[in-house]
Amino acid sequence: MAQYEHRVVLERKLGRKLRPGEFAHHKNEIKADNRPRNLEPLFVGDHNRLHLAKTVAAKCGFCSATLIVHPYKLRYSKSGQVFCNNQCAGRFNNGHGVRGTPFSKTEDRFILAKRQQGWSWCRIGNELNRNRESIADCD
Repeated sequence: MAQYEHRVVLERKLGRKLRPGEFAHHKNEIKADNRPRNLEPLFVGDHNRLHLAKTVAAKCGFCSATLIVHPYKLRYSKSGQVFCNNQCAGRFNNGHGVRGTPFSKTEDRFILAKRQQGWSWCRIGNELNRNRESIADCD
């Protein structure tokens, strides 16, 4: 069975298997740094307390709501943004994983109204001059 390198290195350092609920914690928070001196065993609660103590305030990349996140989320986010939920992330990414122009409230209302009238996603996308995948999967 395959194991994560950091767990194997820590088990060798300790001379025992990690116990259930025990993590291999990276002291310098660099996950690729699996040197024995950078690893220590921590139980779930201790690990969570350690990381939650280092939270910072951030703004949602789409709606600007205030969020409390670990700095790791900001440092390693592909878009350089954090989001309060998947809906905000999807609107920021405009369905493509690259920044698109977010829909305005007027466009949101237009999309909902046209869907209620039976318009297809393709037709709405064409009407808004947007890639149809940025709105939804094509019918």
